[in-house]
Amino acid sequence: TIANFQKIDVSSSNIGLASKDSSKVFLENSKIWDVKNCYASYKKKQEFNGGQIKINNSNCKNFNTEIYVDNFSSIEVMN
Repeated sequence: TIANFQKIDVSSSNIGLASKDSSKVFLENSKIWDVKNCYASYKKKQEFNGGQIKINNSNCKNFNTEIYVDNFSSIEVMN
């Protein structure tokens, strides 16, 4: 699965943006606040690869963890 987001606003959530199980997410122009994790990329099911996230021009405030990524996944921030 591939998802392209041009603008998102997320607040009061556990995760601002997540990609899992071989999914790819491309994000431009986001505002994320009051979350546990800004970005999370991980492998949940063993039959898949990890998730991938590419971020450009994103702003995350008031979070517990900015980036959560496991050994099978990737998150690339290009601000």
